[in-house]
Amino acid sequence: MDDRSLDRWLVARDRLVLVSRTPVEHIDDTWLKAARWSVREQGSGTRSTFEETLRQRGIDPHALDIALTLPSNESVRIAVETGAGVAALPELVVARAMRTGALHALPFELAARPFFGLPRWGEGVIPVAQALWWIDIALSLGCGVLIPYLMFTRQEHRIDQMTAVWLLPVAAAEVAAVSGGLLAPHLADAQAQFVTLIASYVLWAYSVPVAFAILTILVLRMALHKLPHASMAASSWLALGPIGTGALGLLILGTEAPSILAAQDMASAGLVAAGIGVIAGTLLWGFGLWWLLLASLITIRYFRAGVPFNLGWWSYTFPLGVYTVATLKLGELYGLGFFSGLGTLLMLTPLWLPCGRLISTRNLPRLVQVWREAVSKPCATQAGNHRHPPQPPLPLNSQPARQCRHGVCCQRMDTDRQPTDPGDSP
Repeated sequence: MDDRSLDRWLVARDRLVLVSRTPVEHIDDTWLKAARWSVREQGSGTRSTFEETLRQRGIDPHALDIALTLPSNESVRIAVETGAGVAALPELVVARAMRTGALHALPFELAARPFFGLPRWGEGVIPVAQALWWIDIALSLGCGVLIPYLMFTRQEHRIDQMTAVWLLPVAAAEVAAVSGGLLAPHLADAQAQFVTLIASYVLWAYSVPVAFAILTILVLRMALHKLPHASMAASSWLALGPIGTGALGLLILGTEAPSILAAQDMASAGLVAAGIGVIAGTLLWGFGLWWLLLASLITIRYFRAGVPFNLGWWSYTFPLGVYTVATLKLGELYGLGFFSGLGTLLMLTPLWLPCGRLISTRNLPRLVQVWREAVSKPCATQAGNHRHPPQPPLPLNSQPARQCRHGVCCQRMDTDRQPTDPGDSP
């Protein structure tokens, strides 16, 4: 790590402490040279940091009286606890021994030991990421147009059957726009940065207005036909995805626009883009806050009535995740603790929401069974968590296939179940 040509970044620091079995009131250079030392092997970060401190005091590390050279901090600590001299060790290693009195911290300041991270591939991965991003663009553009086209020409839909799932095809392009904003500053060529930035803005406009049009229809659908079935409870959060991603895209693109556009003699346009990014991103975030509160109330209503677990619960994580990142980005740009604190709270929400649901409904004893059913038969939750073991399929001419609420045949139900079984769907 002493090679400055390495591409590295500082991860953390750990303070070193000079310790011995017995306390010492005063330490000077003479004492350091006369003491007996237990040290780490050459090349370790602990020893390198300690020796650097000695050199700064004008002491040659080779002049020390080294009694033991050991391969780990724990072995050095144990040696010093048994009386094998003095050692410089990380505070985390000796904290417990100092609390119990087995070791004593000596009055001598040592430098903090740095921890560095090294990239696995370095800058060589950037061309790969750039190529994958352009592939992502092609897929996003295709999803955003072809799937709606097939909905218009090949499928039958009614507004009472509409859910927020309709947003998923068009939201792909704005996700690619956010990725472009993250990728652009790492490109070496200024022209490539410029093209990536402009393409990202186009992707944002390709997706967000269409998503808002769908959201308008979705609000009308819920006003006219109330909430969807309980099996689609988690879909109420999907609307937060395009809103949060749209806000995050403007914030990230606006952050990178000034430097990228300045290289194209468009510095004034870059400043405008930065301002629009912050203001428009804040406005979208405010709209997302409305939907966040609405989705929370809808979820509470569903949970009070009882919601069976299904794989659709992933909808609690991604939309809330992108909205959380947008919240944290606003906290970074504005420097306001409100956004940072709320972002931290939202970051923890996907963890306790499903867990709270499972605990509150006393489902923990059946968690493994429910998970296996959800993985093997995703639509099986439409029939509830039935108490009867599943029966072998009957011949086609004696029992019609049971249809789930999505119209997809996912399983054949028991013929001996009673209509009053709590697990039966209404």
